[in-house]
Formats: sequence, C-alpha cells, structure tokens
Amino acid sequence: MSDSIDQLQTVGTEYKSISSQLDAEGEASVMAVRSAYESILDLFDRYEERATDWDDFEGYVEFQNQLVEFIDGLPAELPERDAFIAADDRLDQRNLSERDFERARSALGPARELAELADRHDELERAYREAYHAVERELSTLDDRIDELRRLQSYADLDLERSLDPLQSPIQAYNEAIRDAFRTFRATAPATELLDWVTTTTAYPFVSVTQPPDRLTTYLETHPVGAEPIPTLLEYADYSRSKLAHYVDDPRALLGAIGSSRTYLERLDPSPLTIDWPPPQAGYLRYRIDELIRVIDAMADAETIAQLREIAQLTRTPTYEGLRAIAVANGRLDPESRRRLQDGSIDRELDTTTDRRDQLAAALSAHNPP
Repeated sequence: MSDSIDQLQTVGTEYKSISSQLDAEGEASVMAVRSAYESILDLFDRYEERATDWDDFEGYVEFQNQLVEFIDGLPAELPERDAFIAADDRLDQRNLSERDFERARSALGPARELAELADRHDELERAYREAYHAVERELSTLDDRIDELRRLQSYADLDLERSLDPLQSPIQAYNEAIRDAFRTFRATAPATELLDWVTTTTAYPFVSVTQPPDRLTTYLETHPVGAEPIPTLLEYADYSRSKLAHYVDDPRALLGAIGSSRTYLERLDPSPLTIDWPPPQAGYLRYRIDELIRVIDAMADAETIAQLREIAQLTRTPTYEGLRAIAVANGRLDPESRRRLQDGSIDRELDTTTDRRDQLAAALSAHNPP
C-alpha cells in the first residue's frame, strides 16, 4: 500500500475518533471552553508582570477587575467552569507571585484538556484534507502515466521500420518551397502589401498568422516608406536620425513605429504556412490545405500549389493514417522506450500502475474529509 494511502487511512481514523469524542462532549461547548481558555491565558500573559510587581498597584487592580469581569461573564452551563473559578481562587489575594500564576494555570487543567481536544480536532481536519488531496494528486499523476503507457503500448503493432518517404518527401518538398517563396515575398514585396496579406489570413482559422501591431500598420499606410520591403525598413531603423533624414521626412515617426514593432517584423516567418511533422490527422490536414491554397496564392507558384494538392490527395488514401501513426510513434519512442516495448516492460508497468491507481481510487472512495 502506498505511503499516501497509509497516511490518509491513519489520519482519517484518528480524525473520526477525535470527532466522536468532540461530539460526545458537545462540539459547541468544547469550542466555547477553548475560547474561554485562550482568553484567560491571554489575560494572564498581559498582566502577570504588572500584577506581580509590588510597585505597580494600579496594574494589580486592573488585573483583578478584568479577572472578576471575565469570571462573571462565563456562562453558567460552560463545561469545566469550576476550573476557571479555581484559577481565580489561586489569584484572589494580595502580593501575587509568578508561583501563584503557575498554580492558576495548573488549575485550568480540565479546561486545557478540552481546548487541546478542539485544537487536535482542527489539526487533524487540516491533515485529513491534505492527505486526501495528496492521494488525489497521485491519482491524477498515475492517470496521466497510464494514458502515456497505453499510447506506447498501442505502438507495439506498428511496423516501425516501414519507410515514411511516400508521405514525408512531399511534405518536406512543400515546406522547402513555401519557405523560399515566403522569404522572397518578405524581401521584395512592399511592407504594406505584405501586412495586407497577413490581415487576410484572419479569414482562415486553420492558418494562424500573428497580426501586426496597429501602430505599425497605421504608420505604413500613411507614409510613403510603406512601399519599401521589410528588410529595408529594419535597416532604416538602425540609422541615426541625421542619416535617416535623407530617406524619410519624419525620422522620429519611423523610428517609433518600426522600433516598437521590430520583434514582430523579425519574427514574421513562414512557419504558419508549413506542415508539421508528424502531420495532423487526415481530416484536419485537408481543411488546412484548402485554406493554405488560398492563403499562399499571393506568393507561391503553380508547382508549390500542386505540391499541396498532392499532399491533400495522400490524406484520402488508406495508407495515410498508417504512415502518420508510425511517424507519431517514431517521434515519441526513444531507444529506451523501444527496448521496453519489445521486452514487455511497458506492459508490466501498465499492470502495476493500474493496480496502484485502483488502490488510490478505493482509498478516496472510503474517505470523505469535511
């Protein structure tokens, strides 16, 4: 049995036992005794030094008055009320000493026991919840591990040595082509044209291109320098104002707009237009390709479009999902996982982990902390 289950059962059993004691004494009454006990100890702590100082008669009188007021305010039905009265008796005299306060605290023993019962109940209640949540966390961790082990186990029936070239080659060819096309487009197209193209991608949810800052687009649309390509604008942003004045009418405006958007412009790359490896599921990829064909029309040639259509056609073949599954498995299986899959270690770990998970679930079902 796991440590977390042992802890939950131990704390739960002790909590239920002390809760029964508390119920037998009357929870409200015990809590009232604890409150009174803490109050009188606080009174002792505040006044002991003054009440035992023969030169501080005023402090002695204040203490005696507050003690009388406290005792008189105790409910007649308060359990262990006699202990408070006994403590008062120990202090109802002149010339108090530290020894008198020790005796008064000792006289509070029966009230202290009830106060400690309440304290222990609160302590165990917190510990019970913590132990319960510890089991919950362990259960959640094991659920994730079981899911991972089952995924690994599902790869056992795959032919992991099968060539993925029929699927990988066309995807690689397209990715290389679109990267080259985008780089050319970014290097030569006017910045306003490029950013207009970026804006059009908002109509295609399967192609996620980060939109430009408003300050950048506003500036480029209202200044002639917007006709320059992005690399030129970034080069301008590195010029001094005096040098930049030879190229633009308002150097300050360019430096503000381009400088504040430098990170965006530098990170604008073709990655949103590429196809991941391993590729997504067939249906999703087909939808994405339909949108990509529309999105890349501004920069891609007919051959690149044809490459996309070839990949879309592959998603409709019986072999696509099989090749994709092997690609996913190859990406997730390191050499150690492959060895464990072959020698049965993953199957054994799954059995052990599932048994442990069932024990944790049973422990949670058996306990219900407040």
